[in-house]
Amino acid sequence: MMKKMLEYVAVAVILLGLMACRQQVDGEKERAEILKLYELQTQALLQGDVEAILAQIPEGHESLSVGRGTISTRTKASTKQVFEQQFQHGRYAETRNLVPPTIKISADGTMAWAVGQFSYIYAFKDSTGTEHTFSAVNAWLSVFEKQNERWVAVAEAETFEK
Repeated sequence: MMKKMLEYVAVAVILLGLMACRQQVDGEKERAEILKLYELQTQALLQGDVEAILAQIPEGHESLSVGRGTISTRTKASTKQVFEQQFQHGRYAETRNLVPPTIKISADGTMAWAVGQFSYIYAFKDSTGTEHTFSAVNAWLSVFEKQNERWVAVAEAETFEK
């Protein structure tokens, strides 16, 4: 009987020890890291800086993109192509948060999501050299995964107001 009791106590001590060793997630720190990624991307858009946008994407990484009724895979190369084309034809003149990003971190700190809404103005010149602007409201959702101690977007969805 005493031996059985000692076994139970030993198991309890081991379990308590394992639980104490479990790394606590600093949710505020993780949220701040993801918010910083969002702010860097916003700055890169306004500056027309493709390389700053690409710096957030690890080599060989693929993410899912959902929008306009389609699902596609986005690579670093395809992202570069999209933004080079956008910046070649015009510039983002303004962006403004309408709903600041809400960011939630998983209990184990390995996954997160962020959602927000912003408006932007894109300025471009037509074939005659006349400048035009296009404005839109965009709502977005990004899913992040912690990879090698950094947050990486693994899926994104966006929708535009009509």
